[in-house]
Amino acid sequence: MDTNQILNIIKSLANGVDPTSGEIFAMDSPYNNPTIIRALFGGMALVLNPPKKTKRTLEQRQADNLEKGYPRNANMPWSEELKVDLAEQFNAAISPNELAVKFERSYGSIVAQLKLQGLITEEESRRY
Repeated sequence: MDTNQILNIIKSLANGVDPTSGEIFAMDSPYNNPTIIRALFGGMALVLNPPKKTKRTLEQRQADNLEKGYPRNANMPWSEELKVDLAEQFNAAISPNELAVKFERSYGSIVAQLKLQGLITEEESRRY
């Protein structure tokens, strides 16, 4: 059953018509109840025009991370500036554990970024 068929059935019900027989529902039918009719038309509107998700701000996403017990910057993109800063600090002999605290990211995120930048190999990443 495709979306058009589903919508036609819901529209028929909302208009008080049996979609299988074409007969008009009795006055005491639930499909003639104003609340039910509004709900059916509201459902059709949601299918045809789903609400748009609002984009969460950086601060909201960081607050969500902290609420979930994650580091503040978990799952946030790495800017070029942050990548350079990470490389410089790693090359200055700061450990991945310390970098995770400093950048407010997970240890795994730090190690993954170091591997992406070619600063450590896969084998070296297992030693940290």
